[in-house]
Amino acid sequence: ATPVVSGASIEPFYLGDTEADVEEYIDVSAVQSDDDTQVSSNKLDAFLNKPKLAYCQTSPRLSFAVDEPTTTTRFYNLTGYFLLMRDVNGTLSNYTDGGDAVDLHYIAGLLNSDVLDFYYKAYYEHLAFRHAPAMRNLPSYLHHLPIYVPDDDEKETIKSLSKSLHEAKREHKRLSHELETLFETYQERGDTIRFRTKISSIVETRENYNINTFTITRDGTEIELNRYHTVEMYSEDEAEKLASFLEDFGDEYIGGDKLRNLELPTDLDEFRDEHDDLKDRVEALSSEMDADVAALNDKVYELYEIEEYRDDVEEYLKSFLTVIQ
Repeated sequence: ATPVVSGASIEPFYLGDTEADVEEYIDVSAVQSDDDTQVSSNKLDAFLNKPKLAYCQTSPRLSFAVDEPTTTTRFYNLTGYFLLMRDVNGTLSNYTDGGDAVDLHYIAGLLNSDVLDFYYKAYYEHLAFRHAPAMRNLPSYLHHLPIYVPDDDEKETIKSLSKSLHEAKREHKRLSHELETLFETYQERGDTIRFRTKISSIVETRENYNINTFTITRDGTEIELNRYHTVEMYSEDEAEKLASFLEDFGDEYIGGDKLRNLELPTDLDEFRDEHDDLKDRVEALSSEMDADVAALNDKVYELYEIEEYRDDVEEYLKSFLTVIQ
């Protein structure tokens, strides 16, 4: 089945097509054979065969992502839009076939930069502010954005940063989803056990009260989970280990049900190691993306020769988000 991208999931350099964000799938062959389909033939051809720039009609900032159907075909829902390129004086065109003269990753790098985000918001401020807390991104306005015509070196610099950000952001989303659903993964693998099997006895409990938040206090082999639930462990070492685990992971992964229904990873140390590895990888990617975004913005300011106005641009963008949020 082909994933359906929601416009609300599209972010700068991210198409919104990972497992965490795709909520709907479609059978392409059924669409092609359905005489009553609402997808016109030229749009269907674009979805199946054309590289394009995806974007959301309403967003807090310009947010574009390259969609290359040579890897995976995707459809968009009613909030997802796309642009096709043509090389006519560096302009953008909607639903228009074009050559390879304009590189999509280069264009995406420009459109996701602070410079063009500022240009769009400032030039069409009446349109942008009217639809707070998100601005409208209309093709008729987007087509007039000034696209810098680069030399080969300039184009390669922006293109490389854009491709790197596309890859990193998609991997970041995938790993973040793995981190968020780590305990569910353990459950699906059969690597969890009943909380009750880890403890020696229940000292105090209110059976009908859910444990949504852990407030851990340990005294020897006793662990007070919160003011309604206290359990006894077999040894102080086990009590210390479980108390530490619940302090770090209880609210995020374990709580949310009655004590008798709660589960724990079979191996607490293994879960911690896997969690910490995923978290380190997510944080490392975040740092890499921040560095690439900074480098891209530096280069775009240089291309448009407005480096001396950078403080003013950044202050405007900051104030804009303050207003619409």
